[in-house]
Amino acid sequence: KRPGIVVHDDDNGTVNTLVNQLYSYLIDKGEYNPDDENAKNFYAISFFVKTSDMQGVTGAGVTLNELDEKGEIYGTDKSVWFQGRALWSFMKAYNTIEKNPEYLKAAECIYDFLPKCTDTDGRMFFTVTKDGRELQKRRYYFSETFAAIGCAELFKATGRKEVLESAEKYFTVAYECFTGVRTNPPKINPENLGTKALSPAMIMLSTAQTMRSMESDKKDWYNTICKECLDEI
Repeated sequence: KRPGIVVHDDDNGTVNTLVNQLYSYLIDKGEYNPDDENAKNFYAISFFVKTSDMQGVTGAGVTLNELDEKGEIYGTDKSVWFQGRALWSFMKAYNTIEKNPEYLKAAECIYDFLPKCTDTDGRMFFTVTKDGRELQKRRYYFSETFAAIGCAELFKATGRKEVLESAEKYFTVAYECFTGVRTNPPKINPENLGTKALSPAMIMLSTAQTMRSMESDKKDWYNTICKECLDEI
């Protein structure tokens, strides 16, 4: 998105948003009916299916996120957290809106791509090339949290053991980062400025909530983590 434009409607009543620009573009093309109850969900997902990389390099994931308002690709570097978030989005739609085989196909492509986005220490990269080679690895563990919830939704649909194990693996790595078992260098020197971010507890709470929605033997553990996060918030 361009700097300065908000993504969706906000408390200030902003209507010139990125989302509304996309809907306007689709209406002009005759591809979006605002009176259809599920149209926004369907066309938002279809937008990324149409701009996917499923026909590209084998195992190269699916989502390209460097797009303009018309879906034209201007860059092929891939955000790793966006892969996990898209995996969750496709499978959440598949599990709750419609059993569209395109959604499942897209999700499977992303799932097959995740190992390329994972370093030898179990941490995930932040950005990779189109075919999955490392570009950037950061201290943040949002790539792992999104991969975990994406795999969780895929497991609900497929019941495959290896998908469950992947969800648990990515979640465990993220939780180890959250609790300090895996150390990350601080963004700001804590000796000179004492601050505490809210986003780690909130993202871990949201991730644990999704993990406990699966059929697994770790629900009590996920419930405990949810309570830890709520107490910290």
